[in-house]
Amino acid sequence: MLMLFPKITVPGVPGIDFYRDSDEPDHFYAIRSTPKIAVDQNDKPMLSFLFFARNAKIAYASSENKDLVESQLGQLLLTVDLGLTEEEHEKAVTYLNEVLKDEQHPFVWLYEKMTKKSLPEPNAKIALPQWQKGTASLQVLEGLPNTFKKHSSTQVQPSLVGAQAAAFGVTLGTEGSQLFYDAFTKGYSGNDEEDAGIVPLQVIASYTGQSFALIPSIEIKVRASSVEIYRFLKTQWEYYRKQYETEQRTKWSFLWGLIEEKETVRTGVSVTKTDINRMVEEMWENKVIDIEITDYSALDLSNEETREVNNQIKQTMLNLITQTLIPNFFETAMVFNGNQDQGESDDDSGDNFDENEGLSADDRNLENQVQSYYFSESKDATKVSNLSIHIKEDRAIPFNLNPNGTIAVQLTEQERKDLIKYVDVSSPLVQILEVQVGVNADFVNDDIHSIIVHLDYKQKDHESGVVRQEAETFEFRTGEENYTFRVTMARNAKGELIDYYDMHAKINYKATAEAPPEIQLKDISDKSLVVSYEKLGFCTVEVSTGDMDWSMIKDAIVEFEYLAEPDKPDTRKEVRLAKDKPTGYWKCFTYGHDSKEYRYRVRYIYTDGDESTTNWSTDTRDKLIIDDIFIGRVKANFDVVIDRNTVESVKLEILYEDAAEGVKEEYSQWFNETGEYYWSIAKRENGTDRFQYRFLVEYKDDMIEETDWTKAESNAEIPVFQARRFKKVFILDAADLDWGKWRIVYATVKYEDFDHGYEVSEVFRLDEDNCFKEFTALAFDPEKNRFSYSLRYAKIGGGGVSIPEISVEDNLLLLEEPQEEEEPVD
Repeated sequence: MLMLFPKITVPGVPGIDFYRDSDEPDHFYAIRSTPKIAVDQNDKPMLSFLFFARNAKIAYASSENKDLVESQLGQLLLTVDLGLTEEEHEKAVTYLNEVLKDEQHPFVWLYEKMTKKSLPEPNAKIALPQWQKGTASLQVLEGLPNTFKKHSSTQVQPSLVGAQAAAFGVTLGTEGSQLFYDAFTKGYSGNDEEDAGIVPLQVIASYTGQSFALIPSIEIKVRASSVEIYRFLKTQWEYYRKQYETEQRTKWSFLWGLIEEKETVRTGVSVTKTDINRMVEEMWENKVIDIEITDYSALDLSNEETREVNNQIKQTMLNLITQTLIPNFFETAMVFNGNQDQGESDDDSGDNFDENEGLSADDRNLENQVQSYYFSESKDATKVSNLSIHIKEDRAIPFNLNPNGTIAVQLTEQERKDLIKYVDVSSPLVQILEVQVGVNADFVNDDIHSIIVHLDYKQKDHESGVVRQEAETFEFRTGEENYTFRVTMARNAKGELIDYYDMHAKINYKATAEAPPEIQLKDISDKSLVVSYEKLGFCTVEVSTGDMDWSMIKDAIVEFEYLAEPDKPDTRKEVRLAKDKPTGYWKCFTYGHDSKEYRYRVRYIYTDGDESTTNWSTDTRDKLIIDDIFIGRVKANFDVVIDRNTVESVKLEILYEDAAEGVKEEYSQWFNETGEYYWSIAKRENGTDRFQYRFLVEYKDDMIEETDWTKAESNAEIPVFQARRFKKVFILDAADLDWGKWRIVYATVKYEDFDHGYEVSEVFRLDEDNCFKEFTALAFDPEKNRFSYSLRYAKIGGGGVSIPEISVEDNLLLLEEPQEEEEPVD
């Protein structure tokens, strides 16, 4: 799986980021920032332009205003993708192999540190990431009248595998046709010879997609108010206007042959993705966007050695936030020539393209040079969702992709001539039906040998009685192929073109003779035909995990069953989801049924070995999100204060039991110094919020104390636990005794704490030279003194006096002359 960082770029291959695979160190994924024109099997651009000249009948048929007769129309067909060219692939492989040889290279060093994997012999392989979902859209001459553009493809679904090919079509009016005709016939309008042949299409292609990527063991939380973001961006936008909306040129007006006045013309202002990235960074620094990063890995992001990882994380988050903000607060800008006002058209020249849009010799294959945006000042920020991104733990996360920008293509003079098809009223080309054919299927994972697609057109022309007929069969072996079906169309009694055709498709699998029956579709008119699993007669479901606590769950096994044909071999299947494989797929042939209804249930396998299974649920969606059965969390915060002079360590024990659910979990946490512990577990449906806890304290004198179990509830305020002992000193002072009478005094001092089972005692010998002693005990209660003592006085010459045990609460004992009777002399 793709690792979100580190990433690397290749010199001479601009606009493409390369990411490592989490399991294969020499596998890379290439992600292009801007779409390019796709090429066919013969390495020819998949681009064509039909130029209809002086055909009032066609104009009438395509115009809403039946009184308008146009002299020319045009149709632009193009396919874009995100794949690498052969030159880009060759440069990237060469450079990446050189990098892999250098173990000290930061990119290699970071990967090894994060994955704990050593490098193999350099043999770089480059693939494209598979998208889980995505759309592609086209903007052509937006905001201009109907004479420029009549209709264009809006939003289509790309192939989702491989190069993400997406096909579009545009119908152009009089001025739009002239604009593109000039672009294709004249090419680049600049002066550099090296840029000759560049055709800036003034077409914006935008992808919005989602894949999955693996991140290290960190938790990242991003939060921001959409209103606050809007206010900040609006302030920045005003700043950009003041800085960059400068005087461009002077226009002179003439009246009656005399100069009357002059006026200054100012250029419009747009910002690039780099500018927006800078704004996001300023929002981060100014706390408009709150980003919290917690490191759970062994990387230690605060360490100087791993600051590059931290920088990569920061840059990745900036890019994720920028990609989230652009579709909500910005509009993609069209680039115009600096010598012409925006909004003006020039029907004569067609040279209203930015001369800076040409490609240098080094960047010849980079079809997009400009990515600029306008701020949506009229946006209602209250209707935009607040920014909220939450990435947690070492797992796969949704990875948003948004390649977009204006398209330019490098064409030779001959290629431009071949590109344009001239159509006049007498030409049969006016009746051409052109269909771009592709497939959307996972050939590798689904073990597909081939998909055979057959198109058949057969219609009778009403006026001439001629049957227009064409049939062609296309074989797809990888899913990357693109074909074009062309046929001269017939007309009906109203003079309308008949663009209906039939399609037959069949899928063949490897290593088996069994295959689903052929699918037939009648009277379809798709100009861009993508043969998907649905068209092939399959029920398909993409199943992925949503809110899943992988610390509690090891696997989630989803069992599917197609209801219309439950007993067929392929209509039942289990899909296993795990932390490192959060997405799976199920598909089955529908056997001629129109129904897409299926049922499913989930078996959860927990990390402790237990299992549980949900009830059957019925659904028809092609995308299914599986959450865990936990509805919340039981949590508590524990604060422990340790006196290092008297305490060795403290152990916290937590017991969570739910008899109804058959759950019993035990947790423990050791403290060697003062600290805090946040405990949290997932709670199952109908589970309890209650738990118990206790503390075990090991003291410096090897004594162990164990508290009673305490009951508590989730989020309850747990009192601070203080682990310490209190030093108690008992002083014996015999300085006032008549040492001319007494030879020695023996004192036995004892301290007891019955509640804690603690007792300590010591015997002291006092004489004239040592008449002052101290007794020390470590008490559990600072308020209680539980001392006791007994004395035995020995006289000079023999005999003595004994004082039985006496309990006191004072800390000082002044020995006095005993009043008891003397003991007999031995």
